[in-house]
Amino acid sequence: MATILDAFGRPFSTDSEATHGSAKDLQRAYATRKSSTVQARYDAAEMTPDNMRHWRMADGLSADAANSAGVRRILRNRARHEIFNNSYLRGMTRTLANDVIGSGPRLQIHHEDKNIAAQVEALFAQWSMMIRLGPKMRTMRLAQCQDGEGISVIKNNGGLPGIQLDLQPIEAEMLTTPFLQPLTINQVDGLEFDEWGNVVAYNILKRHPGDTFSYSAKMEHDTLAAGYVSHIFHVERPGQHRGLPEIMSSLPLGAMMRRYTLAVVQAAETAANLSAIMETAGAVEEPAESDDDPFTTIEMERGMLMRLPEGWKINQLKAEQPTSLYGDFKTHLLCEQARPLSMPKNIALGDSSGYNYSSGRLDHQVYYKTCDMDRSDYELMLLEPLLRMWTREARLLRLIPYGLTYERLPHTWQWDPYEDIDPAKTADAIERELRLGLTTLPREYAKRGLDFERELEKQAKALAMTTEALRTRIADVIYSTATRPVAPQPEGAPNARQAA
Repeated sequence: MATILDAFGRPFSTDSEATHGSAKDLQRAYATRKSSTVQARYDAAEMTPDNMRHWRMADGLSADAANSAGVRRILRNRARHEIFNNSYLRGMTRTLANDVIGSGPRLQIHHEDKNIAAQVEALFAQWSMMIRLGPKMRTMRLAQCQDGEGISVIKNNGGLPGIQLDLQPIEAEMLTTPFLQPLTINQVDGLEFDEWGNVVAYNILKRHPGDTFSYSAKMEHDTLAAGYVSHIFHVERPGQHRGLPEIMSSLPLGAMMRRYTLAVVQAAETAANLSAIMETAGAVEEPAESDDDPFTTIEMERGMLMRLPEGWKINQLKAEQPTSLYGDFKTHLLCEQARPLSMPKNIALGDSSGYNYSSGRLDHQVYYKTCDMDRSDYELMLLEPLLRMWTREARLLRLIPYGLTYERLPHTWQWDPYEDIDPAKTADAIERELRLGLTTLPREYAKRGLDFERELEKQAKALAMTTEALRTRIADVIYSTATRPVAPQPEGAPNARQAA
Protein backbone atom coordinates (compact mmCIF):
# COMPACT_ATOMS: atom_id res chain seq x y z
CA MET A 1 0.00 0.00 0.00
CA ALA A 2 1.37 3.40 -0.96
CA THR A 3 2.27 5.85 1.81
CA ILE A 4 0.04 8.91 2.08
CA LEU A 5 1.94 12.16 2.43
CA ASP A 6 0.78 15.39 4.01
CA ALA A 7 1.00 18.89 2.53
CA PHE A 8 4.73 19.07 3.35
CA GLY A 9 5.63 15.72 1.72
CA ARG A 10 6.02 13.85 5.01
CA PRO A 11 4.43 10.47 5.84
CA PHE A 12 1.08 11.16 7.37
CA SER A 13 1.40 8.76 10.32
CA THR A 14 3.98 6.37 11.74
CA ASP A 15 1.68 4.17 13.79
CA SER A 16 0.65 0.83 12.35
CA GLU A 17 -3.08 1.46 12.52
CA ALA A 18 -2.92 4.70 10.56
CA THR A 19 -0.44 3.37 7.97
CA HIS A 20 -2.25 0.12 7.16
CA GLY A 21 -5.81 1.26 7.81
CA SER A 22 -8.42 2.15 5.28
CA ALA A 23 -8.47 5.42 3.38
CA LYS A 24 -11.44 6.62 5.43
CA ASP A 25 -9.51 6.02 8.66
CA LEU A 26 -6.54 7.92 7.29
CA GLN A 27 -8.67 10.89 6.30
CA ARG A 28 -10.27 10.94 9.75
CA ALA A 29 -6.87 10.83 11.46
CA TYR A 30 -5.53 13.57 9.18
CA ALA A 31 -8.53 15.83 9.95
CA THR A 32 -8.05 15.22 13.69
CA ARG A 33 -4.35 16.06 13.57
CA LYS A 34 -4.88 19.12 11.37
CA SER A 35 -7.43 20.58 13.77
CA SER A 36 -5.43 19.89 16.94
CA THR A 37 -1.94 21.06 15.92
CA VAL A 38 -0.48 24.26 14.52
CA GLN A 39 2.36 24.06 12.03
CA ALA A 40 4.22 27.21 13.17
CA ARG A 41 7.27 28.50 11.33
CA TYR A 42 8.09 31.33 13.81
CA ASP A 43 9.35 31.01 17.35
CA ALA A 44 6.87 33.62 18.59
CA ALA A 45 3.99 31.56 17.13
CA GLU A 46 4.96 28.39 18.96
CA MET A 47 2.74 27.36 21.88
CA THR A 48 4.86 25.77 24.59
CA PRO A 49 4.30 25.22 28.32
CA ASP A 50 6.84 27.98 29.01
CA ASN A 51 5.07 30.73 27.07
CA MET A 52 1.42 29.72 27.49
CA ARG A 53 1.05 31.75 30.69
CA HIS A 54 2.80 34.75 29.15
CA TRP A 55 0.55 34.92 26.06
CA ARG A 56 -2.70 33.77 27.64
CA MET A 57 -4.21 37.30 27.54
CA ALA A 58 -3.48 37.89 23.82
CA ASP A 59 -6.69 38.32 21.85
CA GLY A 60 -7.94 39.30 18.42
CA LEU A 61 -10.37 42.03 19.47
CA SER A 62 -10.79 45.15 17.40
CA ALA A 63 -9.47 48.46 18.70
CA ASP A 64 -12.89 49.65 19.87
CA ALA A 65 -13.77 46.30 21.41
CA ALA A 66 -10.46 46.11 23.27
CA ASN A 67 -10.87 49.72 24.46
CA SER A 68 -14.39 49.20 25.76
CA ALA A 69 -15.99 51.55 28.25
CA GLY A 70 -15.39 49.14 31.15
CA VAL A 71 -11.72 48.66 30.32
CA ARG A 72 -11.12 52.40 29.94
CA ARG A 73 -12.89 53.15 33.23
CA ILE A 74 -10.64 50.73 35.16
CA LEU A 75 -7.48 52.08 33.52
CA ARG A 76 -8.49 55.70 34.15
CA ASN A 77 -9.19 55.09 37.83
CA ARG A 78 -5.92 53.25 38.35
CA ALA A 79 -3.90 55.81 36.41
CA ARG A 80 -5.33 58.69 38.44
CA HIS A 81 -4.68 56.84 41.69
CA GLU A 82 -1.08 56.09 40.73
CA ILE A 83 -0.34 59.65 39.58
CA PHE A 84 -1.69 61.22 42.75
CA ASN A 85 0.25 58.77 44.97
CA ASN A 86 3.50 58.42 43.01
CA SER A 87 5.57 61.59 43.36
CA TYR A 88 7.84 60.76 40.42
CA LEU A 89 4.98 59.94 38.05
CA ARG A 90 3.12 63.07 39.03
CA GLY A 91 6.23 65.14 38.37
CA MET A 92 6.71 63.49 34.97
CA THR A 93 3.18 64.26 33.79
CA ARG A 94 3.30 67.85 35.03
CA THR A 95 6.68 68.39 33.38
CA LEU A 96 5.39 67.01 30.08
CA ALA A 97 2.34 69.30 30.15
CA ASN A 98 4.52 72.31 30.98
CA ASP A 99 7.00 71.51 28.20
CA VAL A 100 4.36 70.90 25.54
CA ILE A 101 1.97 73.77 26.29
CA GLY A 102 4.17 76.15 28.27
CA SER A 103 2.48 79.50 28.84
CA GLY A 104 0.20 78.80 25.87
CA PRO A 105 0.27 79.31 22.09
CA ARG A 106 0.45 82.76 20.57
CA LEU A 107 -1.17 83.70 17.27
CA GLN A 108 1.10 85.29 14.66
CA ILE A 109 -0.60 86.89 11.64
CA HIS A 110 1.21 87.17 8.30
CA HIS A 111 -0.96 89.83 6.71
CA GLU A 112 0.36 92.36 4.22
CA ASP A 113 -1.12 95.13 6.35
CA LYS A 114 0.99 95.19 9.51
CA ASN A 115 -1.56 97.29 11.39
CA ILE A 116 -4.29 94.71 10.80
CA ALA A 117 -1.92 91.90 11.81
CA ALA A 118 -1.02 93.68 15.05
CA GLN A 119 -4.69 94.40 15.77
CA VAL A 120 -5.78 90.77 15.35
CA GLU A 121 -2.86 89.43 17.37
CA ALA A 122 -3.51 91.81 20.26
CA LEU A 123 -7.23 91.02 20.27
CA PHE A 124 -6.63 87.27 20.25
CA ALA A 125 -3.99 87.53 22.99
CA GLN A 126 -6.40 89.49 25.20
CA TRP A 127 -9.18 86.97 24.64
CA SER A 128 -6.82 84.04 25.31
CA MET A 129 -5.82 85.58 28.61
CA MET A 130 -9.45 86.11 29.68
CA ILE A 131 -10.47 82.52 29.02
CA ARG A 132 -7.15 81.18 30.45
CA LEU A 133 -6.35 79.29 27.26
CA GLY A 134 -2.86 78.21 28.36
CA PRO A 135 -3.87 76.70 31.75
CA LYS A 136 -6.82 74.90 30.16
CA MET A 137 -4.61 73.37 27.50
CA ARG A 138 -2.18 72.21 30.18
CA THR A 139 -5.11 70.55 31.96
CA MET A 140 -6.04 68.80 28.73
CA ARG A 141 -2.47 67.53 28.30
CA LEU A 142 -2.46 66.21 31.88
CA ALA A 143 -5.79 64.48 31.24
CA GLN A 144 -4.33 62.94 28.11
CA CYS A 145 -1.57 61.37 30.21
CA GLN A 146 -3.80 59.92 32.91
CA ASP A 147 -7.13 59.44 31.07
CA GLY A 148 -5.82 58.86 27.56
CA GLU A 149 -7.94 61.66 26.10
CA GLY A 150 -7.87 65.44 26.22
CA ILE A 151 -11.42 66.66 25.62
CA SER A 152 -12.79 70.20 25.57
CA VAL A 153 -16.03 71.82 24.49
CA ILE A 154 -16.31 75.20 22.74
CA LYS A 155 -19.27 76.95 24.35
CA ASN A 156 -20.75 80.38 24.93
CA ASN A 157 -19.84 82.26 28.12
CA GLY A 158 -22.12 85.20 28.77
CA GLY A 159 -19.81 86.50 31.48
CA LEU A 160 -17.08 87.41 29.02
CA PRO A 161 -16.91 90.90 27.51
CA GLY A 162 -16.77 91.18 23.74
CA ILE A 163 -16.17 87.76 22.18
CA GLN A 164 -18.01 85.31 24.42
CA LEU A 165 -16.50 82.09 23.12
CA ASP A 166 -15.03 79.91 25.85
CA LEU A 167 -13.19 76.61 26.13
CA GLN A 168 -14.30 74.08 28.77
CA PRO A 169 -12.16 70.96 29.38
CA ILE A 170 -14.13 67.88 30.47
CA GLU A 171 -13.11 64.48 31.75
CA ALA A 172 -13.19 61.41 29.52
CA GLU A 173 -16.11 59.68 31.30
CA MET A 174 -18.40 62.58 30.40
CA LEU A 175 -18.01 61.70 26.72
CA THR A 176 -20.23 58.63 26.62
CA THR A 177 -23.49 57.26 25.29
CA PRO A 178 -26.05 57.03 28.13
CA PHE A 179 -26.82 53.49 29.21
CA LEU A 180 -30.53 53.88 28.49
CA GLN A 181 -29.77 54.68 24.86
CA PRO A 182 -28.85 51.61 22.75
CA LEU A 183 -25.76 51.82 20.57
CA THR A 184 -26.12 51.58 16.83
CA ILE A 185 -23.63 50.52 14.20
CA ASN A 186 -22.67 54.18 13.65
CA GLN A 187 -21.84 54.86 17.33
CA VAL A 188 -18.86 54.17 19.57
CA ASP A 189 -19.41 55.18 23.20
CA GLY A 190 -20.21 58.87 22.82
CA LEU A 191 -19.25 59.29 19.16
CA GLU A 192 -21.65 59.29 16.22
CA PHE A 193 -20.45 58.74 12.65
CA ASP A 194 -21.82 59.30 9.19
CA GLU A 195 -21.79 56.70 6.44
CA TRP A 196 -18.17 57.54 5.54
CA GLY A 197 -16.86 57.11 9.07
CA ASN A 198 -16.55 60.82 9.92
CA VAL A 199 -17.43 61.91 13.45
CA VAL A 200 -20.49 64.14 13.21
CA ALA A 201 -21.63 64.43 16.84
CA TYR A 202 -20.54 63.84 20.42
CA ASN A 203 -22.73 62.83 23.37
CA ILE A 204 -21.63 64.85 26.41
CA LEU A 205 -23.15 64.27 29.86
CA LYS A 206 -24.34 67.39 31.63
CA ARG A 207 -23.00 66.13 34.96
CA HIS A 208 -20.03 64.01 35.90
CA PRO A 209 -21.14 60.39 36.50
CA GLY A 210 -19.14 60.39 39.73
CA ASP A 211 -21.13 63.26 41.26
CA THR A 212 -23.74 62.63 43.96
CA PHE A 213 -26.81 63.01 41.79
CA SER A 214 -29.66 60.71 40.98
CA TYR A 215 -29.20 58.21 38.18
CA SER A 216 -31.61 60.04 35.88
CA ALA A 217 -29.73 63.32 36.42
CA LYS A 218 -26.43 61.63 35.57
CA MET A 219 -27.84 60.40 32.26
CA GLU A 220 -28.87 63.86 31.03
CA HIS A 221 -26.71 64.73 28.06
CA ASP A 222 -26.23 67.08 25.13
CA THR A 223 -25.52 66.02 21.57
CA LEU A 224 -23.00 68.51 20.15
CA ALA A 225 -21.84 68.85 16.57
CA ALA A 226 -18.29 67.68 15.93
CA GLY A 227 -17.02 71.21 15.32
CA TYR A 228 -17.72 72.21 18.92
CA VAL A 229 -15.75 69.38 20.54
CA SER A 230 -11.98 68.86 20.57
CA HIS A 231 -11.08 65.21 21.14
CA ILE A 232 -7.31 64.60 21.26
CA PHE A 233 -5.72 61.20 21.87
CA HIS A 234 -2.97 59.04 20.41
CA VAL A 235 -4.30 56.68 17.75
CA GLU A 236 -2.21 53.52 18.03
CA ARG A 237 -4.41 51.12 16.05
CA PRO A 238 -6.44 51.52 12.84
CA GLY A 239 -10.09 51.96 13.67
CA GLN A 240 -9.42 53.28 17.17
CA HIS A 241 -11.88 55.96 18.33
CA ARG A 242 -11.18 56.26 22.08
CA GLY A 243 -7.86 56.68 23.85
CA LEU A 244 -6.12 54.83 26.67
CA PRO A 245 -3.93 56.37 29.41
CA GLU A 246 -0.45 57.11 28.12
CA ILE A 247 1.04 55.74 31.35
CA MET A 248 -0.96 52.50 31.08
CA SER A 249 2.08 50.27 30.64
CA SER A 250 3.85 52.04 33.53
CA LEU A 251 1.13 51.41 36.12
CA PRO A 252 2.44 48.00 37.34
CA LEU A 253 5.97 49.43 37.56
CA GLY A 254 4.84 52.38 39.66
CA ALA A 255 2.99 50.14 42.10
CA MET A 256 5.98 47.80 42.25
CA MET A 257 8.40 50.64 43.01
CA ARG A 258 6.23 52.05 45.79
CA ARG A 259 5.84 48.62 47.41
CA TYR A 260 9.58 48.01 47.19
CA THR A 261 10.37 51.42 48.70
CA LEU A 262 8.00 50.84 51.62
CA ALA A 263 9.43 47.36 52.22
CA VAL A 264 13.00 48.71 52.28
CA VAL A 265 12.08 51.52 54.66
CA GLN A 266 10.23 49.11 56.94
CA ALA A 267 13.19 46.73 57.02
CA ALA A 268 15.59 49.58 57.82
CA GLU A 269 13.30 50.92 60.55
CA THR A 270 12.97 47.45 62.10
CA ALA A 271 16.75 47.06 62.21
CA ALA A 272 17.17 50.54 63.69
CA ASN A 273 14.49 50.09 66.36
CA LEU A 274 16.02 46.90 67.77
CA SER A 275 19.11 47.93 69.76
CA ALA A 276 20.20 44.38 70.55
CA ILE A 277 19.05 40.76 70.64
CA MET A 278 19.91 38.29 73.41
CA GLU A 279 20.44 34.70 72.36
CA THR A 280 21.86 31.45 73.75
CA ALA A 281 23.22 28.33 72.13
CA GLY A 282 22.33 26.07 75.04
CA ALA A 283 19.09 24.57 76.18
CA VAL A 284 16.67 27.07 77.62
CA GLU A 285 14.90 26.07 80.80
CA GLU A 286 11.27 26.82 81.30
CA PRO A 287 11.00 30.27 82.87
CA ALA A 288 9.54 30.64 86.30
CA GLU A 289 6.35 32.54 86.83
CA SER A 290 8.31 35.60 87.96
CA ASP A 291 10.65 35.55 84.95
CA ASP A 292 9.96 37.53 81.79
CA ASP A 293 8.65 35.90 78.64
CA PRO A 294 11.25 35.15 75.92
CA PHE A 295 10.05 37.91 73.55
CA THR A 296 9.72 40.76 76.04
CA THR A 297 11.72 43.96 75.62
CA ILE A 298 14.21 45.37 78.15
CA GLU A 299 14.65 49.10 78.64
CA MET A 300 18.26 50.24 78.68
CA GLU A 301 19.86 53.37 80.06
CA ARG A 302 22.73 55.24 78.51
CA GLY A 303 26.16 54.15 79.81
CA MET A 304 24.77 51.19 81.77
CA LEU A 305 26.70 47.93 82.32
CA MET A 306 24.80 44.66 81.87
CA ARG A 307 25.72 41.17 83.16
CA LEU A 308 24.18 38.32 81.22
CA PRO A 309 23.43 34.84 82.58
CA GLU A 310 25.81 32.05 81.77
CA GLY A 311 25.46 30.82 78.17
CA TRP A 312 23.74 34.00 76.92
CA LYS A 313 25.19 36.62 74.61
CA ILE A 314 23.96 39.89 73.15
CA ASN A 315 24.04 40.74 69.42
CA GLN A 316 23.02 43.75 67.39
CA LEU A 317 20.66 43.36 64.41
CA LYS A 318 22.47 44.16 61.16
CA ALA A 319 20.77 46.62 58.83
CA GLU A 320 20.64 44.82 55.44
CA GLN A 321 18.47 47.47 53.74
CA PRO A 322 18.86 49.44 51.62
CA THR A 323 21.30 47.42 49.58
CA SER A 324 24.00 48.93 47.42
CA LEU A 325 21.86 48.37 44.31
CA TYR A 326 18.77 50.03 45.76
CA GLY A 327 19.32 53.37 43.99
CA ASP A 328 20.19 51.78 40.63
CA PHE A 329 17.12 49.56 40.74
CA LYS A 330 14.78 52.48 41.44
CA THR A 331 16.43 54.53 38.71
CA HIS A 332 15.83 51.78 36.14
CA LEU A 333 12.22 51.45 37.23
CA LEU A 334 11.73 55.20 36.86
CA CYS A 335 13.28 55.16 33.40
CA GLU A 336 10.85 52.43 32.37
CA GLN A 337 7.94 54.48 33.68
CA ALA A 338 9.11 57.54 31.73
CA ARG A 339 9.70 55.68 28.46
CA PRO A 340 6.05 55.76 27.25
CA LEU A 341 6.26 59.56 27.50
CA SER A 342 9.57 59.64 25.53
CA MET A 343 11.07 61.42 28.54
CA PRO A 344 14.84 61.15 29.16
CA LYS A 345 16.21 60.08 32.50
CA ASN A 346 17.42 63.46 33.73
CA ILE A 347 14.03 65.10 33.11
CA ALA A 348 12.14 62.18 34.68
CA LEU A 349 14.35 62.21 37.78
CA GLY A 350 14.86 65.96 37.91
CA ASP A 351 18.59 65.30 38.24
CA SER A 352 21.25 65.98 35.56
CA SER A 353 24.29 65.37 37.75
CA GLY A 354 25.53 62.51 35.54
CA TYR A 355 24.99 64.32 32.23
CA ASN A 356 27.29 66.26 29.97
CA TYR A 357 26.40 68.58 27.09
CA SER A 358 26.49 65.94 24.34
CA SER A 359 24.47 63.28 26.17
CA GLY A 360 21.96 65.90 27.31
CA ARG A 361 21.32 67.14 23.75
CA LEU A 362 21.14 63.59 22.40
CA ASP A 363 18.55 62.47 24.94
CA HIS A 364 16.51 65.65 24.60
CA GLN A 365 16.18 65.39 20.81
CA VAL A 366 13.69 62.53 21.00
CA TYR A 367 11.79 64.19 23.84
CA TYR A 368 11.49 67.57 22.13
CA LYS A 369 10.45 65.88 18.88
CA THR A 370 7.61 64.23 20.80
CA CYS A 371 6.63 67.61 22.26
CA ASP A 372 6.59 69.13 18.77
CA MET A 373 4.29 66.38 17.54
CA ASP A 374 1.94 66.99 20.46
CA ARG A 375 1.91 70.70 19.66
CA SER A 376 1.05 69.90 16.06
CA ASP A 377 -1.90 67.78 17.24
CA TYR A 378 -3.21 70.61 19.41
CA GLU A 379 -2.88 73.08 16.55
CA LEU A 380 -4.80 70.83 14.17
CA MET A 381 -7.52 69.55 16.50
CA LEU A 382 -8.03 72.45 18.90
CA LEU A 383 -6.51 75.77 17.87
CA GLU A 384 -7.57 75.84 14.22
CA PRO A 385 -11.28 75.09 14.87
CA LEU A 386 -11.18 77.55 17.75
CA LEU A 387 -9.63 80.29 15.59
CA ARG A 388 -12.23 79.70 12.86
CA MET A 389 -15.09 80.32 15.33
CA TRP A 390 -13.23 83.21 16.98
CA THR A 391 -12.71 84.93 13.61
CA ARG A 392 -16.40 84.63 12.80
CA GLU A 393 -17.43 86.13 16.14
CA ALA A 394 -14.90 88.95 15.84
CA ARG A 395 -16.17 89.82 12.35
CA LEU A 396 -19.80 89.85 13.50
CA LEU A 397 -18.90 92.18 16.39
CA ARG A 398 -16.92 94.44 14.00
CA LEU A 399 -13.77 93.96 16.07
CA ILE A 400 -11.79 93.07 12.94
CA PRO A 401 -12.47 93.99 9.29
CA TYR A 402 -15.54 92.12 8.07
CA GLY A 403 -13.78 90.83 4.97
CA LEU A 404 -11.02 89.24 7.06
CA THR A 405 -12.29 85.67 7.11
CA TYR A 406 -10.46 82.66 8.46
CA GLU A 407 -9.46 81.61 4.95
CA ARG A 408 -7.95 85.06 4.32
CA LEU A 409 -5.99 85.11 7.57
CA PRO A 410 -2.50 83.65 7.00
CA HIS A 411 -1.10 82.74 10.36
CA THR A 412 1.17 80.49 12.40
CA TRP A 413 1.26 79.49 16.05
CA GLN A 414 4.21 80.40 18.24
CA TRP A 415 5.09 78.34 21.32
CA ASP A 416 7.52 78.83 24.17
CA PRO A 417 11.06 77.86 23.09
CA TYR A 418 12.86 74.97 24.74
CA GLU A 419 15.56 75.87 27.21
CA ASP A 420 19.06 75.42 25.83
CA ILE A 421 21.67 73.43 27.72
CA ASP A 422 24.67 75.41 26.44
CA PRO A 423 23.63 78.68 24.74
CA ALA A 424 27.18 79.48 23.65
CA LYS A 425 27.62 76.27 21.67
CA THR A 426 24.15 76.60 20.20
CA ALA A 427 24.88 80.16 19.07
CA ASP A 428 28.10 79.00 17.37
CA ALA A 429 26.21 76.24 15.58
CA ILE A 430 23.51 78.67 14.38
CA GLU A 431 26.16 81.09 13.11
CA ARG A 432 27.84 78.33 11.15
CA GLU A 433 24.53 77.20 9.62
CA LEU A 434 23.67 80.79 8.66
CA ARG A 435 26.97 81.16 6.82
CA LEU A 436 26.40 77.88 4.97
CA GLY A 437 22.81 78.75 4.10
CA LEU A 438 21.38 75.82 6.07
CA THR A 439 19.00 78.03 8.05
CA THR A 440 17.55 81.53 8.04
CA LEU A 441 17.06 84.22 10.64
CA PRO A 442 13.24 84.06 10.44
CA ARG A 443 13.39 80.34 11.12
CA GLU A 444 15.70 80.77 14.11
CA TYR A 445 13.53 83.55 15.51
CA ALA A 446 10.45 81.36 15.07
CA LYS A 447 12.11 78.62 17.15
CA ARG A 448 12.27 81.16 19.98
CA GLY A 449 8.63 82.09 19.53
CA LEU A 450 9.45 85.49 17.99
CA ASP A 451 8.70 87.23 14.72
CA PHE A 452 11.87 88.27 12.90
CA GLU A 453 10.48 91.36 11.17
CA ARG A 454 9.04 92.83 14.35
CA GLU A 455 12.10 92.07 16.42
CA LEU A 456 14.21 93.67 13.71
CA GLU A 457 12.11 96.84 13.87
CA LYS A 458 12.37 96.93 17.67
CA GLN A 459 16.14 96.48 17.56
CA ALA A 460 16.55 99.18 14.89
CA LYS A 461 14.45 101.59 16.93
CA ALA A 462 16.44 100.82 20.08
CA LEU A 463 19.74 101.48 18.24
CA ALA A 464 18.42 104.56 16.39
CA MET A 465 19.03 102.88 13.05
CA THR A 466 16.93 102.12 10.03
CA THR A 467 15.87 98.56 9.46
CA GLU A 468 17.82 98.46 6.19
CA ALA A 469 20.99 99.62 7.91
CA LEU A 470 20.50 96.98 10.60
CA ARG A 471 19.99 94.30 7.95
CA THR A 472 23.27 95.30 6.32
CA ARG A 473 25.05 95.22 9.65
CA ILE A 474 23.70 91.74 10.47
CA ALA A 475 24.76 90.45 7.05
CA ASP A 476 28.28 91.82 7.62
CA VAL A 477 28.47 90.06 11.00
CA ILE A 478 27.26 86.75 9.60
CA TYR A 479 29.42 86.61 6.48
CA SER A 480 32.50 88.52 7.60
CA THR A 481 33.87 85.41 9.29
CA ALA A 482 33.62 83.51 6.02
CA THR A 483 36.17 85.80 4.31
CA ARG A 484 38.68 86.03 7.13
CA PRO A 485 42.19 84.96 6.10
CA VAL A 486 43.37 81.72 7.62
CA ALA A 487 46.36 82.15 9.92
CA PRO A 488 49.48 80.29 8.70
CA GLN A 489 50.29 77.16 10.64
CA PRO A 490 53.77 76.02 11.68
CA GLU A 491 55.38 73.46 9.43
CA GLY A 492 54.46 69.95 10.47
CA ALA A 493 51.42 71.01 12.48
CA PRO A 494 48.26 68.94 11.76
CA ASN A 495 45.44 70.68 9.98
CA ALA A 496 41.89 70.82 11.28
CA ARG A 497 40.77 67.69 9.42
CA GLN A 498 43.75 65.68 10.70
CA ALA A 499 43.22 66.98 14.23
CA ALA A 500 39.56 65.94 14.13
